[in-house]
Amino acid sequence: MKKLTTGLFITAFVLLFAGNIQAQNISAGGGLVYSTDINNIGISLNGTYKYSEKIEIAPSFTYYLEKDYITWKEFFVDGHYKFMKKEGMDIYAIAGVGITVVTINWPDNWFGSDLSSSSSNFGINIGIGAKKNFGAFDVFAETKYNLSSSSHLSIGGGVLYRF
Repeated sequence: MKKLTTGLFITAFVLLFAGNIQAQNISAGGGLVYSTDINNIGISLNGTYKYSEKIEIAPSFTYYLEKDYITWKEFFVDGHYKFMKKEGMDIYAIAGVGITVVTINWPDNWFGSDLSSSSSNFGINIGIGAKKNFGAFDVFAETKYNLSSSSHLSIGGGVLYRF
């Protein structure tokens, strides 16, 4: 199941960006995320593709640091709808779909070996974000609520480089 899910997302990502893409419409970067229900910090890789003046497609991958033998990984493809622009800053609504993978690793248990278990949950998210232009870079901040069987609120930000 894990390989199938990964394969589907890689295929969707390639198809999404295949075709007539102009370099100035793409940005990529990273940042930090804090999740309230997970109660942990994550490292994110983010990208955006400017589809039109008001709409961006934004894939992201977040790896939350291991805590209490549990790791969380999220892959989302969001849509950004820019509803306000003021002095080089965009304010946008966020809606997206994705997968959250939760893995538990129990080291050296009483069976004498390491045990591992993982599950994946499909989810949607909604939120709001802001992005400020600084030349070739954009600095962004977002708040998103992931609606799934492992629902949580994520607050994060980072830097994107525009190609």
